Parts: sequence; structure tokens; C-alpha cells
Amino acid sequence: MGSIFSRVIVLSSDVFKRGVSLAYVLGIDKKSFSIEFYRTEPAAGAGWAIYQATSASAIVHAHPPHAIALALAETEIVPTDAEGLSVLNHIPVLVWDMEVKPGGQADIIAQALKKCRTIMVCGHGSFAIGQLLEEAHNCTTMLEESCQVICLLKSLRVEQSRK
Repeated sequence: MGSIFSRVIVLSSDVFKRGVSLAYVLGIDKKSFSIEFYRTEPAAGAGWAIYQATSASAIVHAHPPHAIALALAETEIVPTDAEGLSVLNHIPVLVWDMEVKPGGQADIIAQALKKCRTIMVCGHGSFAIGQLLEEAHNCTTMLEESCQVICLLKSLRVEQSRK
């Protein structure tokens, strides 16, 4: 299959609870999309679609709790903090009016990531892309931190103004 640099590595969602082993890793060749190790992972279909549609070399799929909460109430997340606004600008919330099912919105997710490097799937989680894993991780971290600020403002009943 080639070196690890030509592969997508997808970790199962319970990997951090059980520890990493090959039984929980899915290796996908980025050129042929063949699967080396297989364990059912719903994000794998989205990963394939994202790599085909974008120039991303890294993808982070996460379940940031504050971002998930806001995505259930909003169709777009606009950071109110300077760092979040400069890095993320805005985060579209996809499939807001559709039933969310694992792997069911792969093409919608991939097309959205052509325009924006971080997106939310309503009721599910985030996807962020970058050329390096660190870039995608930083976008994910910034998303959750910005959403924490928005949630704090909402809890204080402070109106967000976008002028």
C-alpha cells in the first residue's frame, strides 16, 4: 500500500477509551481508496469524499460539545472573539433540516469544505481540513473555543452584534 504518508488514517471513536491497536485503525490509500485495515467507521465515507473533492492532506473529525450545541440552534456559527473570527470567519452548519445518519452526507460535507476549511454537521460534529494535521486540529480547537465564548455570552444574555 505504500508509506504512511500516502494513507489516510482514521481512528475509531472509542480508540482513546481502549488504546490504539490495529483493530481500531482504518488505513485508506489516498490514490486507490483501498482499505488496508477495516473496522466499521462512519467517518471513513466522508473522509474519502473530502480527499477527492479538496486539496486537503489532513482531516480532523471531532465532536466538540459547545459547537454541537450551537449547531443544533443555529444554521451558521460566527465567532465573536477576534481570534476565532480571523481564523474561521464563519462556520456553516450543514444538513440542519435533514435527518443525520452516519456517512449519509459525505458529498455535502466534502463540497462545503471546498469553500470553508471548518464545518459543522447539525447534531453530529465538526470536520476541519488542512495541509497538516496540526492545521486541521487548530481549526477544530479554535471552533470549540469560539463556541464556548458564544455560549458564555448567551448565558449572560449578552446580545451578539455583527455590524
